[in-house]
Amino acid sequence: MGHGGRKALRFAIGAVLTSAALCATGARAASDPDAVTYRRHIMKTMGEQAAALGMVLQQKGPAENAVLHARMIALTAKTALKAFEAEALGGEARAEIWRNWPDFAKRLSVLSESAEELAVTGARDGLSAMQAKVMNVLSCKPCHDTYTLRQGR
Repeated sequence: MGHGGRKALRFAIGAVLTSAALCATGARAASDPDAVTYRRHIMKTMGEQAAALGMVLQQKGPAENAVLHARMIALTAKTALKAFEAEALGGEARAEIWRNWPDFAKRLSVLSESAEELAVTGARDGLSAMQAKVMNVLSCKPCHDTYTLRQGR
């Protein structure tokens, strides 16, 4: 790892430790702009993992990574749920997220559970079994149409 990579890693670790210390003392860990930026990173991660899984399913990436990508989507959906708890308007998020929190939270929970089931299917039955189920699991458009400013994803 080069000097820049080590510097970025030290910064990230410092940010995590500072955030943990603030949470332990009951202080708010993130300002609204920070919450929005954090959310963007989480949602970008989920999108990147879905794209990578799509590439694997199209035989453009290593088949042995399919299960890992599905598990990362499951974990990222759980992370996203926590990231959206702070009612921080901004980014592509609509206020409807917090007005209809039970529906939004359920959708992320279902995505997480379904992505984990997809990973189990892949581990047990292989790539072709994942291909048969992936479109039902990664149906992102309805949620984006309802809860984001940019629709049709």
